[in-house]
Amino acid sequence: MPGMLRSRLTSTFVAALAVLTVLSATPAALAADLLPAPSGLDPAPGAELAFANPVFTWEAVPGAASYTAEVCRDAACTAPLARTTGNAGTEWRPAALPAGALFWRVIARSADGVDGTPSTAAGLHITAEAVDNVPPTAKLELDGRHIRIADRLFAAPDLSVRVAATDAGCGVRRTWLVVDGRESAAPAAGGPWQAGAHTVAGAAVDRCGNRVEVAALAFTTDVEPPAIAWQPADNAVVDHRGDPRANPPKRKNAPPEDPRTHSGLTWSIDGREFRPLPLGAQEEIAGDRSQFFLRADRVRLTADGKPLTATAAHPLWVHVEDAGVGVERLRIHLRPAEPAATPGATASPAVLEIEAFDLVGNSRRVEWTLVTP
Repeated sequence: MPGMLRSRLTSTFVAALAVLTVLSATPAALAADLLPAPSGLDPAPGAELAFANPVFTWEAVPGAASYTAEVCRDAACTAPLARTTGNAGTEWRPAALPAGALFWRVIARSADGVDGTPSTAAGLHITAEAVDNVPPTAKLELDGRHIRIADRLFAAPDLSVRVAATDAGCGVRRTWLVVDGRESAAPAAGGPWQAGAHTVAGAAVDRCGNRVEVAALAFTTDVEPPAIAWQPADNAVVDHRGDPRANPPKRKNAPPEDPRTHSGLTWSIDGREFRPLPLGAQEEIAGDRSQFFLRADRVRLTADGKPLTATAAHPLWVHVEDAGVGVERLRIHLRPAEPAATPGATASPAVLEIEAFDLVGNSRRVEWTLVTP
């Protein structure tokens, strides 16, 4: 019996000691166990709103299971005008609020039902009782090379897509994109895009919570530049590929070629009427032709150290093809030789640059060395 009494007294003493421990805990220690006050409140403190149905948002608090938000006449929120509890998200859209000076705050609640530290009440002033239930107007805007061919849209790898939105009521709060089925918080998306098909959709929401979806835009990224090919041409190639309409008519009494810029190269689009290609010349050919014929007289052209055939009997036929969007233009530039930069250094020979561009800006260039006797 004395042992039983001793055991009961011990248990009572331990329980009392636990109660005293809790009661003696400092307020700072108890507050340290509470969830912190939510931050990132919007509308921000001091906001003036010309509409009565704003949406309230805040940043998530780690460990919070739900939130309580209140709108009040006073900073202490002694008598809330509007209140939400058990809000699992970080957004609240109450009914229309009265005009005047108001305050609002948010409290995070833990999974075991304990309220955290309230946020500092943010003051706001509603200047009108108007209610905005009209969503923003939004569309997708493209920046970069793109072209529509039939019912397909083709784009360059550096295409930029963004949501452009306007709202005449309470104003745009946020825009975002859905890229290839995945939502992105960013209002714009840029390249480089991988080759192939893509879809981009968008959305916008105003400061009253009204939301609009932007229909998806499908496009194909073309990353492959045109192919430049060349081969010696015979009469059959000229007859099949030549275009007599391509070259301008001959000029009467044309001035003699300047020996200082004479290169020994002549060129033609139709393979019949050749004209000089002087040193420093730059010529452009439209993509619907995307070819030219080249002859070399008393000079040679080499590609990667290998000679090219470009004679009067067999001119060199240069042609461009693009399996994607098509050829936009073909550029020819005969870059003059450059003297040696320093004594004893090797001079740079003349170089024929050939560059082809497709309709979304992809380009390919080849360079041939001009070898003189």
